Amino acid sequence: MREARLSSDLPERFARLYDHHTGKFDTPLDDQGIVDIDGMFELAIRTYPYQLPDFRDTESNIHHVYRTENEWQELADSYPFPYSQIIHTFRNSTPQLAYVPRELHWWTEESQKAPPPPSLEVMERRNEAWSVASLLLKSAVEISRVRNKYEERKNVFYVVRANREGLKPKNSRLDSDIERSDGEYWLSELHGRLESWRFLAEKVKQVPPEDRIVAEPKLFSVRALRRRIKNGAIVPQVPTELIAA
Repeated sequence: MREARLSSDLPERFARLYDHHTGKFDTPLDDQGIVDIDGMFELAIRTYPYQLPDFRDTESNIHHVYRTENEWQELADSYPFPYSQIIHTFRNSTPQLAYVPRELHWWTEESQKAPPPPSLEVMERRNEAWSVASLLLKSAVEISRVRNKYEERKNVFYVVRANREGLKPKNSRLDSDIERSDGEYWLSELHGRLESWRFLAEKVKQVPPEDRIVAEPKLFSVRALRRRIKNGAIVPQVPTELIAA
């Protein structure tokens, strides 16, 4: 097994995570004791012993940040329901999965120690925060879909037919036929989606700021998170100079 050695240009925030007894780094954690996916990936890049791959063409896969599956199964089995379910949900939910290049996947596991599980309380709060964020993500998608549909259909008209039985041929109009804009329907739909968004925004306020996955319920914030999710996992963000081709 290769040793993840220190280097003189490694930032201090990463260098202090090095364990001389194991030759590995502690996995970076945030203030809540949850794995910092961006920091974890940046550390892997900074210590990678070979030439970095071209990330634009490199195949990626999902890295379970909390490993191994057997150890987490044993942890869950040591608690009764519903606590066992909290543990499973935490480990397997999107914020604890990283979508990374295969080379950096194996190097992360080889150079960094498996992170310790946070407390049950932290896991439960994280699960609740992700539940709210997931609803915001779905709501943002619906708002965009309906808004686009409104722009597409707002100048399209259709006829609401009156009762014509025994009065006029099928394809003719009655004086009581009504011509409506399709945009009226989609504008009504958009209004309903925005009402749902306002309801969810209130839910976000119930999540403590330090636990939030989406800092504030604004479309640009939620869309920024959505761009980071691929195949049900988080695409880490790292300084561009580290991955420049």
